[in-house]
Amino acid sequence: MSRGKLIVLEGGDASGKSTQLKLLVSKLESEGKEVVNMHFPKHDISFGKVVDAYLRGEYGDKNSIPPEFVAMLYMSDFYESKDEMNKLLDEGKTIVLSRFFTSTLTYQTALTNINEKDSLRSWIFDCCKRLPQPDLVLVLYVPAIVAKNYLDNSNRVENYKQGAKKDQHESDFEFQKNYMSEFDFAINKFGWVKIDCVSSDKLKSIEEVHSLVLSEVKKII
Repeated sequence: MSRGKLIVLEGGDASGKSTQLKLLVSKLESEGKEVVNMHFPKHDISFGKVVDAYLRGEYGDKNSIPPEFVAMLYMSDFYESKDEMNKLLDEGKTIVLSRFFTSTLTYQTALTNINEKDSLRSWIFDCCKRLPQPDLVLVLYVPAIVAKNYLDNSNRVENYKQGAKKDQHESDFEFQKNYMSEFDFAINKFGWVKIDCVSSDKLKSIEEVHSLVLSEVKKII
């Protein structure tokens, strides 16, 4: 039995990852493929809850915390699922993730000054070598200003925020612009695939983005 494929859906906040994950999984299952989906952080288990506390600002403002500390919070969440993911892949199943250490590479590097970005990326890659490695990373690309407009007018309710409208990542527009620049870097440097979700400053339809996502996935499975 050949090992399964690991597909990661990436992108900034309000880029439609959860929606596209559901559509992709449904489509693949309708074609008879065995598919498992996961969303990080895992809000309902131990290390995911620690990440949630960080996002609510309970450990302080993100700009005052060492990015290595924040990266380790997220990586602990990933490693808690490492054995489960490897087992599923060994069974030939396809795994579709909403976020993975690919997010850590972009978000935490966005908090670092330019002289330390390369060393931080290398450190994160080294720390994540024992995790299953993605076969495909798709970046649902929504420019920061478009995402901001959506978030400002959204009534999304997410339990981990405990009543707040936005977490400390979503409420910082400068940070959003910085991590989108890091996605640009990763697309060019690491071969991640850009899925352009915007046309003429407006979000494309869910169906149009799904078609683009499916086209790339079909190349590897």
